[in-house]
Amino acid sequence: MMRAFLLLPMALLNSACGAASEPSEQPGQAYERLLGPEDTDRPARIRTGQWIGIRVSDNPSIGNVWTVLDVPANLRSEGFLYGEEEERTEGSDTEKIFRFVGTSAGSGTIRLALDYRGERQREIEYQVITE
Repeated sequence: MMRAFLLLPMALLNSACGAASEPSEQPGQAYERLLGPEDTDRPARIRTGQWIGIRVSDNPSIGNVWTVLDVPANLRSEGFLYGEEEERTEGSDTEKIFRFVGTSAGSGTIRLALDYRGERQREIEYQVITE
C-alpha cells in the first residue's frame, strides 16, 4: 500500500521535470511541431522546452544530402533521425528528421541546405518563434 503512494508522486515529479519531454526514437512522435517543405512560408511557434522537427527527403547513397547551416539562439540542434527502416532501400529517398528544442524565448531562422555530390542545390528556411 505504501508503495502505491510513492509511485504517484514520483510519476508527477518526473513529468513536471520534463523527463517525458524528449522525443522518442520514432520519427514524428513527441514533437510539438513537425514541419515539412510546405511549411517554409509561415512561422512555427513552440514553447521553451518543446521539440520541433523538420522533415526532408534525403538520399545519401547517390550524394543527395541535407545539412543544417544555421540554428538561431532560441533553439538547440539535437541531430537527426531517419524514417522507418522498413521503407528504406538502397538508392531510394528516405525521410530525415532534424530535431531542435526551444531553449529560450525569441525568434530566429533555421537554415538547411541540400547538396548533391558536394554542390549546393538549394537552401530552405524555417522561421521559429519560441515563447
